[in-house]
Amino acid sequence: MENHLVVVLGGYGGAGRRLCRELLARTDARVAVAGRDARKAVELSAELDRAFPGRAEARTVDTSQADSLSPAVAGARVVVAATTSAPDAPRIAGAALDAGADYVDLFFDPTTPDRLAPLATRALAEDRVLVTQGGFHPGLPAVYVRRGASLFDRFDTARVAFVMHERVEDPRSIAEIVDMVADFHADVWDGGAWRRAGSKDALRVDFGPDFGRRACWPMDLVEMRELPAKLGLRQAGVYVAGFNSFTDYVVFPLAALSFALRRGLLRNFWARALAFGINRFSRTPEGVVFVLLADGRSDGRPTRLELRTTCDSAYGFTVLPVVSCIGQLLDGTSARPGLHCMGLLVDPERTLDDLARWGVRHELRRFDTLEPTP
Repeated sequence: MENHLVVVLGGYGGAGRRLCRELLARTDARVAVAGRDARKAVELSAELDRAFPGRAEARTVDTSQADSLSPAVAGARVVVAATTSAPDAPRIAGAALDAGADYVDLFFDPTTPDRLAPLATRALAEDRVLVTQGGFHPGLPAVYVRRGASLFDRFDTARVAFVMHERVEDPRSIAEIVDMVADFHADVWDGGAWRRAGSKDALRVDFGPDFGRRACWPMDLVEMRELPAKLGLRQAGVYVAGFNSFTDYVVFPLAALSFALRRGLLRNFWARALAFGINRFSRTPEGVVFVLLADGRSDGRPTRLELRTTCDSAYGFTVLPVVSCIGQLLDGTSARPGLHCMGLLVDPERTLDDLARWGVRHELRRFDTLEPTP
């Protein structure tokens, strides 16, 4: 792999900092730490350059200004948006295309693919790749479902569930979770069509000794919308466990009421309240448990499959799939021009193998006798 330059916008933030370090450790790429605060960018790049000599530099950028973006991404092979401002995505992606670079973002906002859609034709014409919705939620559910499909002769049901806990240092990093409350609705794939989920669609999942058996609620992810039909699934969905009683039954309902009065009302306050609730009341160890529960037929027999993944850091589990994605762009494994959700672009087996090599723990269990689907 050549010594390509990856420019990470928001490179000294919570996820960006971890992403810069993992890129240097897991690939041969050079990394530019970019952000509005020149001092923070220089300090982190100097720290990284001591650990990885000659491979880290600092750049100053304001992603809200096109004139600022052009010099910041000059010479890049890949431009990564690890900021907290999803509305800037089209501007950043456009600057990446101007620089002849691919683009990857870590935006949670489900409207980001639609914002980027006008650039899809240009990316295809210029043989460039735009990758959106990177991370693990979104980012990995579609990867796990696609990996599950390769393990069955007939794939019938696929449910992905996860639980996480990570101390929040900067409430701005979780503001998009608060935004989700304003427009919260969830669908499940049932009988060959999407339908609005109700309280009866909650799923109880055993996440192991640290997190225990938890109630999980459906959530919508753009990457999942077309996948069940393509795979011939009868039932599918993505489910998330709550943080704790304070966040789930106090912060989220009050934030939803606030946003019902006016969208975005007290957004920063609710982000701080959510951070406080997570840091103060979540008693489980830090980390993520991610589970695929799947049914189908294998070798002519009804089969249930459970693929459980454990990572000690939510930030780590967010950035490591992105590092794998960037590696696949650089070596050509997943270099398909156009606009793609990360979970639908990357090679599933390669991605999970990369995670395992980098310390993420996978456990695959098969059951030949089907019990009622949970």
